Amino acid sequence: MSSLSNEVLRALDSICSSNVEQMKRAERELTAWGSSKDPNYIKILFEIVNGESTSPGRLVACIQLRNIVKRSLGELQNLETGAAQDEAVMKVAMDEVVGSCVKLSGQEQLLSYMLEIVKLVAEDYFPQDWPEPLSYLMTNLVVPFYTTASEAIGDPAGISKIDPVVMEKTVAAFLVLKACFSKYDYVGSTPELLSNLAKVLHFCQTPILNCFKLAAVVLVKFPMVDVKVYQWWMSICTSALQCIVSFHHVDLPEYFEDHLQELMEVVSHCFLVSVSESYMDQIPPGKNADSPYASDLLKTACCKLLYCYVSRYTDEFLPYIVNMTVDLVNCLDKLPVEPHTEDVFTHGLDVLKKAAYYRWPEDVYPFNPNTEAGSATLRTVLNGIIPKLMLLKADDLQDIEDDPMQFIQRDIEGQQRVTRRENLRELITTLITRQPTVVGPQLVALCGRCISQGTDPLSQECACFLLSAICTETQTRARGVTKIRGEEDMMRFIDSKVLPTLLSPAVASGAGSLIHATYFKFATLFRNFIPVEYLEAIADIAVQKVVEGTSIVPSYAADYLTHVMALKQKPNGDGYASESYIRINSYIPKLCLTLPVVVDVLANDLEKIEDEFLVKYFWSLAAVCPLPPADYISFLKKVLDMVRSYVLKGRNPRIRHFLFEIVGSLVKQAPTIQGAVGMTANAATPNTSATSSQQSSPSAGKRVGLADLVQFHAYVATILEEMLQSEETGLHPYCYQILAGLIQTLPSIYTMDEFYALDPPQAMTSTTTKLTNLGQDQTAAQDVGSSLSALKQLYFPMLQGLMSQSKWTSDVASANGLSECVCAYIPRIFLYDDAREPMMKSFLDGFNIAFHQRRVSKQLSSKILLHVLASFSPTELGSWTPKIIGILMPQMMDTSSMVAACICILQYPTLVEVVNQNCGLDSLLRSMLKICDRPIALHDKFAIKLACDVIAANHKERDLPRQIYDALQKNITIERKQREEQQLTDQNFDDTSYNVLASVRDISGTKNAIRRILVNKQLVDLASL
Repeated sequence: MSSLSNEVLRALDSICSSNVEQMKRAERELTAWGSSKDPNYIKILFEIVNGESTSPGRLVACIQLRNIVKRSLGELQNLETGAAQDEAVMKVAMDEVVGSCVKLSGQEQLLSYMLEIVKLVAEDYFPQDWPEPLSYLMTNLVVPFYTTASEAIGDPAGISKIDPVVMEKTVAAFLVLKACFSKYDYVGSTPELLSNLAKVLHFCQTPILNCFKLAAVVLVKFPMVDVKVYQWWMSICTSALQCIVSFHHVDLPEYFEDHLQELMEVVSHCFLVSVSESYMDQIPPGKNADSPYASDLLKTACCKLLYCYVSRYTDEFLPYIVNMTVDLVNCLDKLPVEPHTEDVFTHGLDVLKKAAYYRWPEDVYPFNPNTEAGSATLRTVLNGIIPKLMLLKADDLQDIEDDPMQFIQRDIEGQQRVTRRENLRELITTLITRQPTVVGPQLVALCGRCISQGTDPLSQECACFLLSAICTETQTRARGVTKIRGEEDMMRFIDSKVLPTLLSPAVASGAGSLIHATYFKFATLFRNFIPVEYLEAIADIAVQKVVEGTSIVPSYAADYLTHVMALKQKPNGDGYASESYIRINSYIPKLCLTLPVVVDVLANDLEKIEDEFLVKYFWSLAAVCPLPPADYISFLKKVLDMVRSYVLKGRNPRIRHFLFEIVGSLVKQAPTIQGAVGMTANAATPNTSATSSQQSSPSAGKRVGLADLVQFHAYVATILEEMLQSEETGLHPYCYQILAGLIQTLPSIYTMDEFYALDPPQAMTSTTTKLTNLGQDQTAAQDVGSSLSALKQLYFPMLQGLMSQSKWTSDVASANGLSECVCAYIPRIFLYDDAREPMMKSFLDGFNIAFHQRRVSKQLSSKILLHVLASFSPTELGSWTPKIIGILMPQMMDTSSMVAACICILQYPTLVEVVNQNCGLDSLLRSMLKICDRPIALHDKFAIKLACDVIAANHKERDLPRQIYDALQKNITIERKQREEQQLTDQNFDDTSYNVLASVRDISGTKNAIRRILVNKQLVDLASL
């Protein structure tokens, strides 16, 4: 080894040292070497990985290689920052990684990291720029192995005599091929992809198919005692099948059509493969027994292949659907319900529900009770599979005690991962829909037997599960059940079981709490069809359970309340019943009273914040519940303290997202300076005309003064700044969003309508004057002035620091969050009147880099441009706008918000010349014409209409404005006709009326910017707005 190799190996070993100082020094060295992206360093890491050393440094080298390759790929995907060094890294990786995988065969942990590298590289380079995996592996390993093994298959003893080294290398070869081909999973077809895949299949289709058939025959016909031999053959068989599955995700059935019959025969053999007894006996004590066995992985791959055929290649699969369904049903019927078989059942039921749903010809419908095979299959499903799989497993009940969130996330509908029971319920629903007279009575009888079991929680849970499947006709993840059958049965069940059980005292834990949770889930699923009085009664119980419940019950209660609050108009056969919608919305204020209680529950026990469903209920409340102004500041401080104590510990990122959304919702309610000034003034001059109801209000007489408001801003800004300075960069985008919301509560040039017609500097001065005049006396005016000065001293250094280059270029999410802050800040730049030049320079310098490195979205960029053009005087625009247009305009032609910015640009002839230099006015107009061909937001229609007027007035020689205007009128006519067909109220939008703008709602102030431009251009009277 070279001296550098020895130094690297020493650092890799030291990273695992118990000596903290030595470990930190090694970490610094490895970071420096990794950042250099020196190809020699990458080669040294591969040498260490491929060596014979038993030191822990080999594993660290694998991890280091994976991370370097991942970073280089990320940089290469960014055209602005990708460098030759990154290309060199990828070349070394492509040259070395396949050989490393083969050398590491049998060393699972090291091999797994090498396979990750293969998968990363293959995503961008395989096969067009990296054909080596195919040429090397197929020629040197896969084809020779098949030749040797097919000759040995004639002698049972010959199978076990195949060279173990050859077997291990072949296993590694198939794992590499599987990692390469995984790029074809769940992708859309493109001409380039189809061309590449055709070349791959031409080269490797036959060898892979032959190895799959050979391995399946060996596993079925030659039971093996040696566990290693069993694992090798099982791995080859499974990996080969997984490669075939990947090919089938792209629509190229012709490549396997000639071999489809033999492929289905081999899959039938695979369903017969059972786990080797010797394999069971030799499972290492430390291995997780709940993980899928080798035979389970094989059967799962078989199910995935069948799913491709029943969902994508139905015509080709028609001759095989009956036999393959029989084989699959028999396999599932004989398979034990254990944790390691969960994936087989989940994917197998996925196939069955798809086969049951598709409209096959009657004679080949796999569940046809009038055919011999269909009748037998249906009988096995109804009498064997459904009763077996509808039961909760023993470890489910154990999870209720030991890991309740694990159980809840598996059980509650609408979670990310599809589960066995969810697929079973959909299969039952489909079978009842297709065969109601045969399937319905049998399942109703089974449900009745479960109900007759009395108070046994598990039986009642099964009854609830079956009834939900029987009564569901259609459903969506977002809205629950949308079409129902047997509504009387459902209501009878709610009357006799759900309400009485929920009203009874909750059982502390275990199976007793399960039934309470199950009934809340049932009510959530059928919320669209339960009468409002029942919904409210269950909601009253749920509120109590959220606070006082134990075990899993609070989570299910909170989930029910969240969905009830989001309940829209109730669907029925005649359309929409608005009465239910209005009544349930009238119940929401009652739920809002629980908001402080929910905060206390979470704040007093931070472990409860890990409950995703409680936090989502909190978010739902925060989004709709108004807080009394007097209580707002203290309440938000409590919430912020809770959020800070949670997120700075780097916990669950999903919960962290919900908590920041909660803070964002609450910040939108923050009191404004105008409100605080008004309250201060009103405190000195009581309003004698207040109604008696206002005088008797509990919050009457309580004020949020200017001093309190400034302290509030300082408190929130300090917490946000602390989080922005933390090393947990995942917090930064959320902090920027909240900061933007906070800035939006400050006064802006759009604050008062009477100043819209003034130039921006005059509007800024007048806005400040107007604010101070609200004080009504000199003391109050001084308070306003000092408050504005304090806010300036608070936000100016913070914004100046945030707009540094490093903040703009950190990551895409942070750059877009910072852009939202800029959108909020620009209309309020009058707060920094003595610092306008440096603030604008900081913004332009950082934003220019961020935009060209694709860190900022085009939509946000156009909003920023709009606010800049609406917030500065023509003199200021003369020096800044050309640079802004030069940054943004050439790449903004496909965004609709850009049109609004163009209105302001096109008012000034000098700026039109700048536009022509950067993108061309005709290009701008063609972009508007293109936008008119698709559905357009109301304020965008208005913006385009106004832009046409401006262009027509200033550029009469152009014909494109007339075309745009005609296209826009056509678009409006089509939409009006659609509205009339839907019997909806039409918005008044014609040549002379601009009143529709008053109904536009845009949180980023787009509406206000357009209003200002309108009045300034004298195209509309201020009174009409």
